[in-house]
Formats: sequence, C-alpha cells, structure tokens
Amino acid sequence: MEIFAKYSMWFITYSFFGWVYETILCSVTQKKFVNRGFLNGPICPIYGFGAICVIIVLGKGTQNVIGLFLSGAMLTCTLEYFTSWLMEKLFHARWWDYSKRKFQLNGRVCLEGAIVFGLFAVVLIKLIHPALSSFYDRHLDVYQQIFISGGIIALLAVDIFVTVKHLLNMNGRLEMIQNFIEKEKAAEIERINTIKQDMKNKLGADRNFAKLGIKLNFQDKRLLNAFPNLKSTKYYQAMEKLREMRENLASNNFTKKNK
Repeated sequence: MEIFAKYSMWFITYSFFGWVYETILCSVTQKKFVNRGFLNGPICPIYGFGAICVIIVLGKGTQNVIGLFLSGAMLTCTLEYFTSWLMEKLFHARWWDYSKRKFQLNGRVCLEGAIVFGLFAVVLIKLIHPALSSFYDRHLDVYQQIFISGGIIALLAVDIFVTVKHLLNMNGRLEMIQNFIEKEKAAEIERINTIKQDMKNKLGADRNFAKLGIKLNFQDKRLLNAFPNLKSTKYYQAMEKLREMRENLASNNFTKKNK
C-alpha cells in the first residue's frame, strides 16, 4: 500500500508538471493560452508515465550523467513513439507530427524531443525527484497520500471517460462528413463543365453541408486549438472541414470585435 501511495503521488505530480511545461511552451509559441493536453484537466499522463519509467529503470542503477542522459532520451522517446502509435490506432488521428523536422522517425519522435527528454531525465533523477520524494515523506503519511492520490485519480478516470467518449462521437461525425464529401466529389465530376460551374457547385455543396447541422462544440475547439496539426488518418478531409469551420468561426469573431 505504501508503494502504491508513493507511485500514485509521483505520477500525478509529474503529469501536472508535464501539463505546465506543454501549456507554457505552446502558449508562448501560439501567443495565446492553450490548454495543452489530451484531457480537459491540468494533467498530461504521458509525462507521469515517463517519469515513473525513468525512476524505476534509471533511478538507482545509472549515476553517470551522460549515461543517464542517453538512457533517459532512449527510454522516453520509446514511450512517446509507442503512445503516438497506440493513440493513432485507437482514435484514427495523429496528435503530434514531427515529419517536417530534420531528424525524426515516422513523425512520431524527433532529435529535439530526445535532447529535451534526456535533459529532463537527468534533472529528474539528480535534483527534482529526491527533493520531491523527501518532501512527501516528511509532510504526508501513507493514508494522506492514498486519500489525495485516490481522489485525483478518480477525477482523472472521469476525465478520461468524457474525453474518450467525445472522441468516439467525433469520429462518428467525421465519418458522416467524409461520406458527404466523397459523395459530393463523385457528383461534382459528372456536372463540372466550366470554372464558373465549378464555383457554383462548391457554393451549393457548402449550403448542403450546412444542412448536416454539424457544429463545433467546446471539446472540438479545445482539441483543435491544443493540437493545431491534428490529423485524422481515417477521415482526413472531414477533419480539414472541421478545421476550416474553426478558422471561419475565429475570423467571424475577430471581425465582430473590430466593428
């Protein structure tokens, strides 16, 4: 029970630290606040799992800084690659893509990320984790740690359920949009004779699309905002249509504010 309490507290803490890091990085890059994360709450589980893996595998055996850096980079990049692959298989989407980076592997991991994660592993093992572990041991007993971590993990489970349910529903709507687009494209091939006619058909398709009643909800906008390069491997054109809807909405809001 004591081990469970410790690891739960560490997982939650490092997941929160990861969310802070990702949110600051993306907010600065996009020059606006971005709730960066797969979930709604302030937590990025991949960082929690990564930290726990580094602590278990490298916490006691590797004392050399260079060895710790290289091992940490290898371990965390393996976790990142597997997570990217698994999420793509589960949700038919790429949540991050490093394909445009010079040194990358299938767009899932890149050299820059490996360097950052390697440095994180060194700082974690040498500085952060010893201090954090000692702090929890001094100020919280086992039952307090179980109570705190249990409550947060319960909230995390609810967040995961809500997010996954939305993504499954989102895929259903993407399939509807994709089928509509493909149907329109097939019909368009038959009726296009001139450029003017092509433009008229496009406007007609947009009006027909509006009849589907597809609207962006809060979760759609949050995910598209948090992951600007999000791609659906199964419903690519439908995902682009959602992104177009988000951009049009943002443009309309900007126009209203400046009137």
